[in-house]
Amino acid sequence: MSIGAVGSPHDTLYQSAQAVLPGGVSSSIRYNKALGRPFYIGRGEGAYVYDLEGREYVDLLTSHGATILGHNHPGIRAAIEEALRCGIVCSFETPAQSRVAAALAEMVPCVDMVRFTCSGTEATMHSIRLAREYTGRDKIIKFDGHFHGLHDYVMWNYGGWSPAGAVEAGGPAGAPRHVARSGGIPAGIADGAKVRLAGQGA
Repeated sequence: MSIGAVGSPHDTLYQSAQAVLPGGVSSSIRYNKALGRPFYIGRGEGAYVYDLEGREYVDLLTSHGATILGHNHPGIRAAIEEALRCGIVCSFETPAQSRVAAALAEMVPCVDMVRFTCSGTEATMHSIRLAREYTGRDKIIKFDGHFHGLHDYVMWNYGGWSPAGAVEAGGPAGAPRHVARSGGIPAGIADGAKVRLAGQGA
């Protein structure tokens, strides 16, 4: 199946995006090497997404799990519309926070209290800080090959794009070494983490 010919709206959009977005994308992982540009969609419905020219695709990405109920689900749309009628009050508490927290605590046996964050990056950053304060220890364990967010403490040893020489620098199988996933991460950050394979002991 063809995914947008040269000179298509996708290429035109990508060219203009490069003038205002670094790399032409709002997140580096959205650049598709196979296409030579991002995969653009115009809309989503249920289990499907549609590109800018109306071609239909099964959405196997599901926003990394965030759209597990599909696109434009009527129940979710109704909840969003109800919230919008209450106004956009991001800097205040509403009845919704405690209601959702109580529902989560009821559904997940190990959950007593909930702290909401805007991203997984914030969640792991806060969790590490909280664990360090509670235990009085600085070291964390980072599983090799796993993504845990985009802050410096966890942006090590996971798949996808890596700096040149990263594979060799990562060490032999079974004995991973620290490899920063990006430039700009201070080398000393690695001193606060141990990289382990999943299933390996501390």
